Amino acid sequence: MLNPPYGKRIAIQGDKRKYFNQLVEHLQQQEFKRAGIIIPKIYSQKIQATKRLAFNQNGIQVEFLVF
Repeated sequence: MLNPPYGKRIAIQGDKRKYFNQLVEHLQQQEFKRAGIIIPKIYSQKIQATKRLAFNQNGIQVEFLVF
């Protein structure tokens, strides 16, 4: 399970959408039986996932994506 920085309080270099897409692609290439990641909802909408759970994490709308 990953809970990476969202770019709000800790800076992310470059395009945030590209950062999260690359992170998810890398995660999906691994040989895990199940994996999950929490990312801001504005970046998670176009990412394919088995399950999703949307919630508010300290004022930031996020989704927990399961693969």
